[in-house]
Amino acid sequence: LQAVPALNLPKEISREPVSLPNGTNLIPPQDAEGLGELKISNYTGSDAAVKLKTSVGRTTVRFVYVRARSDVTVSKIVPGEYILQFATGSDWDANDLAFRRDPAFAVFDKALAFSEKQVEDGTVYSTHEVTLHAVPNGNIRKKTISPEEFTDDVGTGGNRRPQR
Repeated sequence: LQAVPALNLPKEISREPVSLPNGTNLIPPQDAEGLGELKISNYTGSDAAVKLKTSVGRTTVRFVYVRARSDVTVSKIVPGEYILQFATGSDWDANDLAFRRDPAFAVFDKALAFSEKQVEDGTVYSTHEVTLHAVPNGNIRKKTISPEEFTDDVGTGGNRRPQR
């Protein structure tokens, strides 16, 4: 019998996947002086990182963490038209602002319009509710996007930390 040399394989690091607190802002909110609100429901089995981007220019104005089987309300959204992109997965990497395990990326096929209108006794403003999980007879569809499309941003809201 011949001796087989030992292989120096890296040891699998055994640890719990990282999951952030629900509602964590992953970047500082941009343009956070509006009255609009967006309720995000994530009743999937995976955590999600949700981006609200301007329709024109694709600048991320909000980037929030939504845990599996949880809701988050994003407030102070200024009037405008936005697209909503999200990544799902597990084991959050705070340096790369990305999931390490089972990442998937999607965008909703309709823009979300937020408005504010002064009326006699105050201001009327937009609120939206979206679900990241499929619902029967839903009125919005999601489509799969590439990791590059998710991270491609103009301005400070990409998956790179803002320059100070």
